[in-house]
This record gives sequence, structure tokens and C-alpha cells, in this order.
Amino acid sequence: MRRAWILILAFAAWPLAAAQPPKPQEVLGFTPGDDYKLADYQQITKYFQALAASSNRIRLVEIGTSELGKPILMAIISAPENLKQLDKYRRISERLALGQAAGEQEARALASEGKAVVWIDSGLHASEVATAQHAPELAYRMVADPGGAPDEEMEKIRRQVILLQIPSINPDGLDWVAHWYMGNVGTPYESAPLPWLYHKYAGHDNNRDWFMMNLAETRRVSRVLYHEWFPQILYNHHQAPPFPARIFVPPYDEPLNPNIPAPVMEGVGLLGLAMSERFAREGKAGVISYKNFDAWWDGGLRSTPAFHNIHGILTETALYSWANPHTYTSEEIPQRFADGLSAREPSIFYQRPFLGGKWGLRQPIEYMLTADMAILSLAAERASDFLLKSYQMARASIEAGRRGNPYGYIVAPGQWDRPTSLLFLEKLALGGVEIERARAAFAVGGKSYPAGTYVLPASQPFRPYLMDLVEPQKYPALQVEAGRPTKRPYDIAGWTLSQQMGVKLERVNEPFSAEMEKVEWIPGRGETGWQGAGTARGREGETARPEGERGRRGEGERETETPGRRDGELRIERAGKIRGGGAVLVLDHRQNAVFPAMAELLKAGAKVRWAGGEFQAGGQSFGPGAVIVTGSGEGQAGRLAERYGVDVTRVDSAPAVAGFAIAAPRVGLYQPWLANADEGWTEWLFDNFGVPYTVIHNDDFRKGGLRERFDTIVIASQTAASVLHGFRVGEGSAGEEGRRGPQPVADQRPEYAGGIGVGGLAHLVEFVKGGGTLVALEEAAELPVLYFPLSLSNRARTGQFYCPGSLLRITVDPASPLGYGMPPEAIAFSSGGAAFEMTVAKAFNKDEREIRSAAKFAGKDLLASGWISGERAIAGKEAVVEARYGKGKVVLIAIRPQFRGQPHGTFKFLLNAAYLGSARWESAGAAR
Repeated sequence: MRRAWILILAFAAWPLAAAQPPKPQEVLGFTPGDDYKLADYQQITKYFQALAASSNRIRLVEIGTSELGKPILMAIISAPENLKQLDKYRRISERLALGQAAGEQEARALASEGKAVVWIDSGLHASEVATAQHAPELAYRMVADPGGAPDEEMEKIRRQVILLQIPSINPDGLDWVAHWYMGNVGTPYESAPLPWLYHKYAGHDNNRDWFMMNLAETRRVSRVLYHEWFPQILYNHHQAPPFPARIFVPPYDEPLNPNIPAPVMEGVGLLGLAMSERFAREGKAGVISYKNFDAWWDGGLRSTPAFHNIHGILTETALYSWANPHTYTSEEIPQRFADGLSAREPSIFYQRPFLGGKWGLRQPIEYMLTADMAILSLAAERASDFLLKSYQMARASIEAGRRGNPYGYIVAPGQWDRPTSLLFLEKLALGGVEIERARAAFAVGGKSYPAGTYVLPASQPFRPYLMDLVEPQKYPALQVEAGRPTKRPYDIAGWTLSQQMGVKLERVNEPFSAEMEKVEWIPGRGETGWQGAGTARGREGETARPEGERGRRGEGERETETPGRRDGELRIERAGKIRGGGAVLVLDHRQNAVFPAMAELLKAGAKVRWAGGEFQAGGQSFGPGAVIVTGSGEGQAGRLAERYGVDVTRVDSAPAVAGFAIAAPRVGLYQPWLANADEGWTEWLFDNFGVPYTVIHNDDFRKGGLRERFDTIVIASQTAASVLHGFRVGEGSAGEEGRRGPQPVADQRPEYAGGIGVGGLAHLVEFVKGGGTLVALEEAAELPVLYFPLSLSNRARTGQFYCPGSLLRITVDPASPLGYGMPPEAIAFSSGGAAFEMTVAKAFNKDEREIRSAAKFAGKDLLASGWISGERAIAGKEAVVEARYGKGKVVLIAIRPQFRGQPHGTFKFLLNAAYLGSARWESAGAAR
């Protein structure tokens, strides 16, 4: 199964390299970088296939498919004699990366024999268009001999390096962007931004998913990186340096994450210097380092590999506007960067300022090729050094774990949500973490653990990765003014995965003895587990959406499965427990997996209720929200336990307890024509947990009639102004000045301009007053607070509280229907945008504007991981509230309950809200 990567698209027998491989323009019809031209994924694929058909220096393989079913191609480029022994060199790279050599002497021999494995990818952020357009040029230079004779430097690279090149890591987004832009060229909308996400779910956040691996593309790539090839160098192309710099190259900015091995950062610095030197040699100005892009964050394609002993490289090359050219005048070059550094005079990390000139699409392509060659040349020169270094870092991690502090982590028995705790282990395993299981009972520190207990040993090659995901982050405030760091984290400050997923780990700080077995991870593509197991997307009105729009089912898209874990299987026992023997089923609401199970039951015609209080059934105690199922059919209990891992109690009759009669919800999810990743992640959550929904747009609000179509409307986190006004025609690309410099004034196509408007807001108010439920997430809560209005104030907007993306403690009212299934204390992700304070009494049944709290921010010890200041401003304030308004209600969620698909511990707030809008309260008598 480790050799699943050898799916050869072309070709079993290679031709002799007599004929010159085709140039990109000979297949594409234009040269990459030509003004006003973008190649789409089919064109780029066609070129790579032509290249593979013409040369024995390249193999083309498919490593998996995108979210919409497009093949993700990887070109393996090296000397022909290396390609004939690929498995040998792959195995050397693996043995060294995992510290499997018998000792230093064997490791040195393997390093001398092996080839440096270098990964270079393109097109992750599809709007950064030059990256994918440069891919054919890099492949051509690696494969061909343009001058008719081999170039000495390139010949050395091919002999000493195996290049893993991904032409586009986001094929779906590449097509959307290329088709959108090429359809606008020559019109007033030539510079208009894409009005939807350039990834099915994540948009820009597809480079924020590299430890969570929710997306098809990140799972496919992670399998290659951490289970198959183990490259020593990974180069991730992007296009957003601080203006007026032309390219950012390492070294990175402060702070440094202490879990990243020092040799990784030293090597990254060395590679950055090699790039800077080559740019100077080629007379390319505007190279900047040590600015904006820090070495703190985990979650990006250049950062997560660093915790795996891989030299993760990111560059950011300047972009003007799509494939439009621009000539910068001296007057357009500012005197200083945003942080005060001179933009016109040389400095230590900006030695050759860019002072103007033409910048279209060809210029960034040339800069990217220079950076490629600098990395490849250094890798070839020091191939054995990079290989040996991977072994030395692996062994250092293993030995550090043997010394303790800690010795490992125990996945505590009796998890609140067992299926989610197993999903947590699968996430770690796909990232290369070794997991062990106790064959027999054992004891540590006077505490006993049963056979079957899972242990995460600290003594393993990727110890830095494990430590970073299970230990709280403590963001170092390098300089503080007015209670907050002057240097905001590049992305977020805290992300501890065990906390986000609600998994209880026990840190082991003393040596212990136990009979353990390794839990085997088998790479592959078979569907495993329950997440995303065949749930239909459940939208209505798809065909009314414009051709090419994100989410519309068209050429190359799949109607079948939603995202699931198709990239391997962790050999663990997933099936839930079945107790009792009656026809009535009772499921525990504490388990997130109950939601896809419930969706299947409703679809099959079963009657589903949520208990409104505690009760006893089948010798078990159940809390509020327990799911009572009648009419489920024979064999359903076993199917639910096996497929979703939920625990099922079978009883003879339905418990006599009042509660909610549950129906398939009628949910409308607002999708603005301003690409909003939080909306995309809400789609991901609903798709993966079986919630049917309809994507609705501005016109749906303007037309009205919302209550006839929906019981619940969800607005993901975005500002009230953006909901009301959207993109304003002629406003240009707001916020781009600091990143890209002067931008053309962009008119948006009229059908995508504007927001819901005043009329749409009036219809939304009418929807709630008529009995509907509005669910507003974090920043979006500003809309109902201001315009309904509600008797609430937002304490996070006082200017005292600061939270640059951290994990906070909350307390939950488990009797509140919104909090059904939640523990009394939990950890939530916050980006600091909301915390509510009630301005009226909260008792129900007095008037139509009363408010009930479902969760509060902790009154003390608020921070769990990351950084905050001004804690007192929100301590004890409301995190989740339900406000009655007319016949309906507004649910305000101050946290980010589904942020990037990571905080499984708070998913229930949003999932409960989606179902409660369509639920009906029944008395205990009605239950029978």
C-alpha cells in the first residue's frame, strides 16, 4: 500500500530522449506569462502529459482527486537512471526520515547513496495566478535541454535530486479563476475579484488545513509527504509580499515556535540566503526577508512540514492584478513599508529596493523560476547533507522522548465523545504520529488504565509535531503596547488540537512500563470511519446559479460522496456499543457522530425526538438532548454503531419524557458575493454532519418570502456592513493597497454587486418575527444587535479586549437546548470579535425580547492556548445566547464554533441550532 503512488498516467515504456520535449507555448498556444492570458487546469494537464510522453526524465502520477473530483497530478522529475530506481530512493528517504537506520554509520552510507527529495507546488491559492502558470516552465527547464546540449547545473540537479512537482494543488480553484478572468478580459470587469471562494469549502483557508486535513487535497498531499516520500525540502509558492517588495524569501520573521527543530530553521535560513544570492546574481531587485511571515504558526503547507523535520520554504512573489500588466512609476513607490522600514533605501533584509518598472505576469514567473533553481541547485550540491540531517533530527526527537518531559500522553478512558476522540487519533496518524495501544492493564503514577488504552509516545520521529498539537501555545509578546503585542501573529496565536476537539489527554511525566502494540496505519484510498460517509449535500435551487459558480454541479464535479477520510485507515475499534434488545433506540447526544446518524434515520422515515430532561432507560442515565428513535427498522442499531461509531441503547418503549420532535431542518445558508471562508466552513460542517441546507444569496433576501422556504437562516462570521452592502461597484480592491500597492479600480459584474440591502434586511426581520430562527456567528451578530435591535451589547468591541485567534474556556448550560450534549466546561476558538452582555432581565415568558444564555466565557483563567489581553472585559459574559424576537428567535454565537473545521468540541452549538429551528416541543404524553 505504501506504493500506491505509482499510478502511472504515462507511460509504461518511455521513448528515447532524442526529440526535444515540447515548449509550453507549443501546447498551450501562448507562453506562460503573456499579458491577459491564463491557462486552466485542463491546458496545464495537457502540457504535462505531452512532456511525459516525450521524455524519460519525467513520470506523471495521480496522487488523488480534488474535492470536485479532478485528478491531482504530481510530476516526478529526475535523471532516467534515478527514475528506474524510484522505490529504492523513496525507501532511503523514508528510512532516514523515520530514524530507521541502524546507526550513524549506516545513515551516512544511505545519505551518500540517496537522492535529495525536493517538493515544489503551485496554485494552492488560485487567485495568486502566476504560481500555477509558472509550473509548465519549471517542468520544461527540468526535462528539456533548450540549448541542444545538457546544462551542467541542470544535469547535476537531475542526477542528485528527485523533484516532486505539483502543477496545481487546487485544480478546482485554478479553473474557476482562469475561466472567470478570461471571461472578463476586454470588458469593464477585467480586474473584478472572483465573487466566490476559489475552493469548494475553504478558499484562502486551504492553506490553513495542514494539521486538520479536512479537505481532500490536504489529505492527499499529507499521505505523500508523511507516509510515502518524506522530502527533505518543501517549497510552497505564494504571491503576497509587502509592497513594494517583489518577493519575500526566508529567513522568517519572529517569533519562533519552540517546537520547530533548530536544524530546520537553520536550513531554511540557508536556503533563503541561496535564493537572495541568486536574485542578486541575476540582477533581480526587490528581495525582502524577515518581514510579516513568522515562524510561530502551525497549519500552513510550509509550516506544518517544519514540525516533521522538513525544510518548509515559503516565498511571496508580487502580483499586480490577474494577468494584467502594469508599469510602476517612481511616484507609486512609497517612502516606507507599513512598519516604517525604508522602501527606497537599502537595508539589511532589503538590500536592492525595487524602484519601479513593468510588472505583469511574466515578471513574477521569472522570479519564481530563479527561486526554484536556487533551491534545486543547493539541494543537488548538498544532497547527502540534507538526507543525513533528516535522520539526525529524527533520532534527536526519539532520544528527547526517551529522556521524558514528557514520556508521552494517555488518551484517557471514558472520553466525553468517544468517536471524536478516535477521529483525533486518525488526524494525528495521517500526519505521521505513532500511536500505541495497551495489550494489558497498566499503571502510571498510582493510576490504573485498562487494556485497549491508547498512548501517544513522545519518543518518535515527529515528536515536535505531536507536542505542538497537544500542548497549549503560549504566544510570546515580543513588544507590548496598551496591553497587546505590537506584532500580531501572522495567522493565529493558539490552536491546540486536543483542546479544540474536546479530547482529554493525560501527560505522563514519569517513566512507566506497559505491554504495548503499535496501532498500524495503512495508507490507501478506502472510505473509513463515519465522517462524510455519503451524506447528500441537500441543497435546493442549484440550477438557478450562474454557470461556473462555486458549488454548481458541472463538468468535472462529483455528485456522490462528501469529503471523507479516503487516505488511509487507522486500525482501531470504531464501532459503538449496543446495549439492550428493544425496538426503541436511544442515542447519546454527547457524541457528534449522532448527527449524521440522525440524518440517516430521518431520511429512512424514523421518528426522532430529543429529550427535554434527564431520564433512565435500559439501565443507563441520559442527559437532556438524548435522541429517542422509534420506527427505525430491523438491524438499524447495528448499522449506526458500525458506520458512525455511536453508542445505541435498545429499550422496549419510548421513555416518557417531554422534548423536541425533530424533523429534517429547512436551513438557508447565506453565501455573499464576497468570498467568505467562514461560510465555506459552515457548508463543510453541514455536509459532513448530514444537515440539509440551501445556499441563498442577496436576491433571496431582496425578494422576501423567506419564512415559507426556511425555518432557520444562518449567517457565518462577516461584518454587518458587508452583509448589507457587499461589493460596491467601482470601489476597487479594498484592503489591497498595503499588500499589492496601487490597484486598478475594479467594477464588479452587476449580478454580484451589493449586499442584501435595506429591503433584504426588512425581509430578514419579517422572517424572524414570523417564527423563523436567525443564527449569526461572531462578527455577523453585529447585524441583529444593531438593526433588530436586541437588548444586548458587544463587550468585545469596547477596545479593551484583544484576542488574535486563541482558545478560550467557556461554561455551558447543559439544560439549554443549544447546549444539548455539551460538557459543563469546554474550550472554544475565538478571534476576539464578540462577547455579549444582556441589557434586560433574562427570564422567559415576560415579553418578546427576552434572552436566555446557553454558554458564557469563563469568569477566570479564560485563556487556554494562545494570547489575550483585556480578559476582564469579557470574563463571565455571554458566549452563546438565544433572544426571542416576535414569534421567532435569534441565536447569537460569539465564538467561531466551526472555525476551519477544527473545534469539534463546539460543533454542537451550530448543529443544535440548525435542528431546533425546525423542531416542535412535545409533552411527555405525546412522546408515547
